[in-house]
Amino acid sequence: RWHAALADCPVVTILRGITPPEALPVARALVAAGIRIVEVPLNSPQALESIRLLAASLPEEVVVGAGTVLVSNDVDRVAEAGGALVVSPNMDEEVIKRTKALGLISLP
Repeated sequence: RWHAALADCPVVTILRGITPPEALPVARALVAAGIRIVEVPLNSPQALESIRLLAASLPEEVVVGAGTVLVSNDVDRVAEAGGALVVSPNMDEEVIKRTKALGLISLP
């Protein structure tokens, strides 16, 4: 799914600062325009709720995940919310190991 999404549109869309009520309409418009990878940074308001909503509502071919993932505990929270992608602003070995252990995509 990751490779197909990246091949379709090699862009990771970042929904920074978005709230859960805004997330789905914005993401649906982006998907309609061809976007296949959507990231919600964890420092956004109620980020995990937005991720949960997007993962449950967007088409299966869309990869949804979190950005600004700084610690391995956050990887678990992203997975529980249905996220498949973990984007980190650094190369934290524990975050990468946990992401891989859960079968998620790691982009440090």
